[in-house]
Amino acid sequence: MTNNYPQVTNKNENQLVISHLYLVKFVVNRMTMNLPPGVTKDDLHAIGSMGLIDAAKKFDTSKGVQFKTYSVPRIRGAILDELRRYTLGGQTLCRKARQIEQATKAIEIRKDGGSASDEEVADELGITKEKLNKMMTEVSRSFLISLDEPTYSDNATTSFADTIEDQKLLTPDIFLENKERKSLIQNVIQELPNQEKKVLVLYYFEEITLREIGLVMGVSESRVSQIHTKAILRLRSRLKQLNYQ
Repeated sequence: MTNNYPQVTNKNENQLVISHLYLVKFVVNRMTMNLPPGVTKDDLHAIGSMGLIDAAKKFDTSKGVQFKTYSVPRIRGAILDELRRYTLGGQTLCRKARQIEQATKAIEIRKDGGSASDEEVADELGITKEKLNKMMTEVSRSFLISLDEPTYSDNATTSFADTIEDQKLLTPDIFLENKERKSLIQNVIQELPNQEKKVLVLYYFEEITLREIGLVMGVSESRVSQIHTKAILRLRSRLKQLNYQ
């Protein structure tokens, strides 16, 4: 893992980092993934701390955003970026994710917005449902599918998570744009199949871990992970259909 951490040179930045170190632990604990060989939770804490330091250096108080809101996606992003570089087969897993997303999109366009079932997606890809479930399990463990994934082409730092969080922006035009995005994503989430919607709400809004969601829903953690992956791919597909990505 990389050890080229940015240095904190400003006293205010240093105070921000020290007072928000707990966010790194929070983010790492939420990222319940299978780690690649040789990677430990300590590595994730180190990389997350690097993301926190970078966020402190770039934070602009004039934007009216709370530092916690600004930094959490960047801590996650730093960890995800490093793990993508470190994980073998990352490009293959990206390709599998795109295949599932494109198949889902094609089906839902033909169904005029109706949800694509697992059976339909499997048929579209020319594989069995069991093979599709295996693909989704692999993708869900690849560190690639997350609400923290950049989503809007005009701003690479904007993600689903950025939009869902309550960013109390003071600039009227930015506030209205963010409000529109938030409303759109919430509407799309409401249109997802009930299982997928429930997982997203519990995980991102109620901040319940995948294991705990599994206990609530009476399914395994790996099954919840599959549902989460399907939900994110479907969400991304529908936003693209709305020309919002």
